[in-house]
Amino acid sequence: MNGNNILNTSLVKPPKSKKLIQLITLGVCTAINLSAGLLTHYIQLPIFLDTLGTVLATIFGGLFTGLVTGIFSSLVGWWIVNPVLPYYIGIHIVIVLCTAWLSDRGYFRTIGRSVLSGLFLGFLAAIVSAPIIILFQGDTQTCTDPTTNFLVNQGVPFSIAVFLSNSVPEPFDKVAICSIAFFIIKSLNVILKKHSENLGYLSKNV
Repeated sequence: MNGNNILNTSLVKPPKSKKLIQLITLGVCTAINLSAGLLTHYIQLPIFLDTLGTVLATIFGGLFTGLVTGIFSSLVGWWIVNPVLPYYIGIHIVIVLCTAWLSDRGYFRTIGRSVLSGLFLGFLAAIVSAPIIILFQGDTQTCTDPTTNFLVNQGVPFSIAVFLSNSVPEPFDKVAICSIAFFIIKSLNVILKKHSENLGYLSKNV
């Protein structure tokens, strides 16, 4: 299935049963994004996990559900997690588009491919997030700030320090997210197979 078909099949108006599933998926996955983001933000873990719900929403609900989940999570996250989160909406969009492409090709069917998917998403996220961090002069209130400041103090140019400080946590974060998504799919394998035709790209990954 090519990119145009992915967009067409995901953005087409769904029947009522699919619409209900999408609404439930949106709510649950938004809560996952926000709760994971709160946990890692306040404990200051070297990982984000705030796009876990976005990845799950895309796999379970399709492209449109993933996009709404990511955008809504960023807007609500501005209030309860971190005021810079709305600026990261672009990362959610990139992750949704790539997750749709990967899951449409069954990349969450095995743990190995899930890890590769995570590395791919992490590399893209590191690139997309760099201009945002530069915009805020490295003060994004995330786990990458100390590393960025340390590298700058060591004489590394700021833009390079930003990319380097994201080049490790972003891939690690996305590998963890894609691995969690894989295990969730497999743990619910029997149940999900019965309803996979109503669940986004799930039928190609169970």
